[in-house]
Amino acid sequence: MKRKIQRLLLVTIAVTAWASCKDGDDDTIAVVSISLDAATKTLSPGEEFDLAATITPSNAVNKAVDWSSSDTNVATVDSDGHVVAVARGVATITVTTDDGGKTATCAVTVTKRVTSVTLNATALKLYIDEDATLIAVVTPNDADNKEIEWSSDNEAVATVNEDGHVMAIAAGAATITATTVEGEKTATCAVAVVARYTFNGASKEVVTAVYGDYSGGYQFWLFPAAVDDGIFDGANEFVRIDIPREMMGATFPLTEENLYDWDWRVAYRNDATDQTYEGRGYVDGMGDVESGTLYAIMTGEDTFKVTFNILFTDGKRLTGTYAGRLVMNNDYYGKSGRNAAPGRDGGL
Repeated sequence: MKRKIQRLLLVTIAVTAWASCKDGDDDTIAVVSISLDAATKTLSPGEEFDLAATITPSNAVNKAVDWSSSDTNVATVDSDGHVVAVARGVATITVTTDDGGKTATCAVTVTKRVTSVTLNATALKLYIDEDATLIAVVTPNDADNKEIEWSSDNEAVATVNEDGHVMAIAAGAATITATTVEGEKTATCAVAVVARYTFNGASKEVVTAVYGDYSGGYQFWLFPAAVDDGIFDGANEFVRIDIPREMMGATFPLTEENLYDWDWRVAYRNDATDQTYEGRGYVDGMGDVESGTLYAIMTGEDTFKVTFNILFTDGKRLTGTYAGRLVMNNDYYGKSGRNAAPGRDGGL
């Protein structure tokens, strides 16, 4: 009987000790680590945000923390992790656990950030081979990073370099965009590139451009007005250039000798002023042409560049450049357009 009582006492003591030990463990679950929801942050003076701290394990008994800033002149933090940017610089925000002194940090950089960008022009009209420079103005003026990246959405029409220098390449439209590296703020300029020709000092913009592709070469017609009558009959002013196929891609002088399989030809007509000029590479003379040069090259499907500089026998000069898309005469005017085009078969 005495032995049974002793055993019972031993069991009771062991159970009591285990329960007492277990209760003690619940009271001493320690912090293992702490982390923040952001490791870095960039702000402008006056901006603010909240940091959230996460303690591991989640059932740690003492979750009290302290917040501090390495430089309160740059950024401050309160007891709830609320950070306020004060002035330019870098500050480290640190959260420290009361239990174990575990820490986590967030590097806060305070800068003067870009808020917007504008251009000195929102629209430009340029003639082929002309250029212009766009100037980007970043706000605020004392922003830390005012770097700009430039781009064109149609480099076949207009290009732009890293300094905002725009070059007109071919007739058409392009949008030039300035984008800030910091903040990706944008500003745009709509660029219209126009072709023109000049006769005796008076310039005309090219509205309609048509080409013909024949066995011996190419014919180009440039009109300063829309031609919408179905053929060419409504065109009271135009420039026509014929270039031998073998001379495409080369600037060549106009001479009397027919050096090519297909002779060159130049024509200018203006019904309003009753002026008509025509010349071609005949052996016995060049008609109204005294001298000059022609150049043409195909730059893509239905796209060309044509340049001419013609001196007529009366001292008047015809110059011009067209670059861009030309519509084939058969498509623009119908099948009869091939033979009804101005200057075809000697008839102007």
